[in-house]
Amino acid sequence: QILPGLEATRNSIRDYDQVAAGSGIKFLPLHKLITLTTPDFFGSPSTYNLWSLAGLYDNLTVYFGVIPLAVFLAGLYSLTRKNQLYLFSLLIFIVSLILLVDNPLGRFIGNLNVLGLSAMVMTRFSALTNFALAAGSAVVLNELSRKKITYGQFIKPLLLVLSMTIVPLTIMLFIWRLWAPTIPPIPIDFFPPEVLSFPNTLMVSFRNSFVPIFQIIISLFFIFLAVKISRARKPVFLVILFFSLTFFDFYRFFTKYNSFTPQSYLYPENKITQFLKKEENRFVTSRDPIMPPNMWLVDGLKSINGQDTLHSVYYNQFISLINFDNLNRVTDRFVQVRNFDSPLLDFLNVKYILALKWKEGRPDTSGKPNYPLDDPTKFPIVFTDGLTAVIQRPNPLPPVFSVTRYALAKDLQEEQQFLEASDLSQTVILNQAPRIEGSLAKAKIGPVSQKGNEIIFETQSTGNSLVVLSTAFYPGWNYYLDGVKQDPPLRANHAFLAVPLPPGEHAVRLVYLPASFKLGLIIAAVSFFVLILFLFSHIIRSLYERRSSRQI
Repeated sequence: QILPGLEATRNSIRDYDQVAAGSGIKFLPLHKLITLTTPDFFGSPSTYNLWSLAGLYDNLTVYFGVIPLAVFLAGLYSLTRKNQLYLFSLLIFIVSLILLVDNPLGRFIGNLNVLGLSAMVMTRFSALTNFALAAGSAVVLNELSRKKITYGQFIKPLLLVLSMTIVPLTIMLFIWRLWAPTIPPIPIDFFPPEVLSFPNTLMVSFRNSFVPIFQIIISLFFIFLAVKISRARKPVFLVILFFSLTFFDFYRFFTKYNSFTPQSYLYPENKITQFLKKEENRFVTSRDPIMPPNMWLVDGLKSINGQDTLHSVYYNQFISLINFDNLNRVTDRFVQVRNFDSPLLDFLNVKYILALKWKEGRPDTSGKPNYPLDDPTKFPIVFTDGLTAVIQRPNPLPPVFSVTRYALAKDLQEEQQFLEASDLSQTVILNQAPRIEGSLAKAKIGPVSQKGNEIIFETQSTGNSLVVLSTAFYPGWNYYLDGVKQDPPLRANHAFLAVPLPPGEHAVRLVYLPASFKLGLIIAAVSFFVLILFLFSHIIRSLYERRSSRQI
């Protein structure tokens, strides 16, 4: 996945997108390191008591379990110089913290225009921290099972983690006792007023620190007990205790925020989605808060707007032409249509617009959509459900159609002029000439089947023809005509696809399969084969050494 991901990044808006940097979630603030030991120290949105003002909960909570953290730290005393794997995991742990925590070096790296780092949420590097802790903890537990690490070596790390949990609570309590009477409540409209007072936020932190402290105390108690009782000193008992506490902790933490719920609860059926499912055409939402994009994916709906950090820069520019009359403008990951009068929406196969009904500045079932969608002659409402109205556009083009003319644009400015002046139902704008001789004939397009990365349809024409698809252009598209691979599809209308066809009846198949994916697949297969050979050689060598030792 790395190579296709890098290719997608290179062709996307990633280097232009600055949403992460502008929303305060790019780096982990220093005070959020408390979540290393107490994930819900600042509350949780799932229990409606989140009181931290910095960023989003899921981006700024880095929790890996207090027991794995203590086990990992236990290796600092004895394994840093002896075990290369532990040293490697320790280095990864330190580097990942430098990258994800807000600091001068991390900011320098995070602002580089390399591999999309400037647009990246750097807290994603917590995955490396997690990997380092998992690998390092495994090494420590392995050494414990071999009795190279004793029970006593876990006491100091556990006490250190316990202090990391208790010290923030002590500081909070100290602040409350001294200055709380003079601190006004912080206005946060999203949460109940009682959460805003300092004593209540303090109680949230105390309550959510109980489970981490409980785990550490249980571990310390067992270790001190094992010192007195020799039978409890077997390494397997401590390993079982650590695994049990960690499983309990992770399960509790995970289900608290990402609870297992029926799909019908998260994505309930409603009349709007049922209406759109019956339609083959695409839709677009107004700027009203109507339906999050993740609901479109579950229901298999087709929309031209939404959120995608890796969507094509060409597509982004095309939407900018619709919104701002500027094909050279690149915005961010949020694709939103502002100009609903643009004829370019016809080319995108947009038939419906979803909008809320408003009255006196508030959503109201008896109201009407906001300007400019309030004109019933231009934007007639064809379906409603509660506060939501479905507006129909009159003349959307099909997602696949044939044209009779093409124009060649030599640069971006000329391309914009052609797109604004041309009838895209008859003319397509190309940046390179197709391999077609003579005039173009109109082709009949059969039913279109689109599944995953594949588009299939049949055509019939009396002469050479050019078929246009309002599917986003990427270099990885492959074009097959009657099962025979052809030249790659042309980039059409700046951001989409076009394929030339000879006369007659033909079966057309387009498959998105970039060369980077094929190369990555080959590398993965070779690596897997080498790994198998290495394992076999290791097993054979071990068997040979055992036989040799027996003979001696």
